[in-house]
Amino acid sequence: MALGQARAAGVRPTLAGALAAQGEADRAIQILESYLRGNPADTNAKKQLNSVRPPPAVQPFHLLLQQQLRRFPQRPWRHLRRL
Repeated sequence: MALGQARAAGVRPTLAGALAAQGEADRAIQILESYLRGNPADTNAKKQLNSVRPPPAVQPFHLLLQQQLRRFPQRPWRHLRRL
């Protein structure tokens, strides 16, 4: 029984590849993530998962700059008046 389960688990990356090729990326990602929980050392499956996942969204620079500037006080030089 355990041998059959091991063979079935080994087919999951192939199934995920077929699903990804058919446009079922979400299902392929689920299968690969599940497979990798039980087989974390499988570097080929990790590469396959990274190739199926969409790239992270890139934020425009001006929005990133605005986020960073919000972290600073409006007038950081205000404390220098008393020197």
